[in-house]
Amino acid sequence: FIPSVIEAPIGSLDKIIAPNIASLWNENKHKEILDVFQKGSLYMLLLGGFLFLNININLDGIFAFLPTGYEQGKWVVLIVSIGTLINMASGPNGTILYFSDHYLIGLTWIVLVSALLFVLQFIFIPVFGMLGAALATALSAILYNSGLSFFIYRKFKLQPYGKKNLIVLLLIVLTTLGGYFLPHH
Repeated sequence: FIPSVIEAPIGSLDKIIAPNIASLWNENKHKEILDVFQKGSLYMLLLGGFLFLNININLDGIFAFLPTGYEQGKWVVLIVSIGTLINMASGPNGTILYFSDHYLIGLTWIVLVSALLFVLQFIFIPVFGMLGAALATALSAILYNSGLSFFIYRKFKLQPYGKKNLIVLLLIVLTTLGGYFLPHH
């Protein structure tokens, strides 16, 4: 599935920075954790934005290879890739929480959001079909990451966003809009 290409770097970055974050928690170095958090968020947003743009601007070309009737899948790819981009933009929030003393909050939160995903799919899929599954997935991912980010900020006063993130996000939005207005044939 195409949006999984966008999400693959998340696991890779977490594997790289997890030992560093664990070490920083053990040494109680919050300033350094903040630095890793913000850089991780920025780099993941840059990479996720690049992949998001390349996939979504080229959706017409991608779906041109598929038989007629698959065009509705464009909205599914777009919705899931937006959720995935937001997931990536939140940075290594899961890694930061799971190496803290409050890892059980993260575990509880993932169980609750997983249950919500199941309920949303149960409600949305009969009504909207595969678009409903995409909406449920994207909403759950956004809620999961928002909840983790909120808890990390409230508990540790750490947040992943800076001015550079806003600039990158603005560039992603402008490039996406520009890509949709370019001729497709």
